[in-house]
Amino acid sequence: MGRLPADDLTDVSWALISPHPGPPLYRAASGAIGDYATFVGGTDNPYNYSGIGYDGVPSEPNRQILTYAPDLDLWGELPPLPVATMDHRNVGLAGGQVFVAGGMLKG
Repeated sequence: MGRLPADDLTDVSWALISPHPGPPLYRAASGAIGDYATFVGGTDNPYNYSGIGYDGVPSEPNRQILTYAPDLDLWGELPPLPVATMDHRNVGLAGGQVFVAGGMLKG
């Protein structure tokens, strides 16, 4: 994690954070929701534009929603997505609801 002091945005202090639960995430949606970094969906198998992994195996999306509280170095999990998705571009909050942009389903 990098922290930037308000008076010098070029002075980044880097620190290791605790590992998140679950598999590695590739093309998960991410964004700030309140005080939390939020990660939605994704896959553990990196792929090209077609969803086929670089290993030749179709990538499987997941339903996981992770949150991270940077001030506490604490990971959490929210109830999973109703449908597994990957290949996202962003997640954001508008009108009190969370929206995920982009995405690809299984297959």
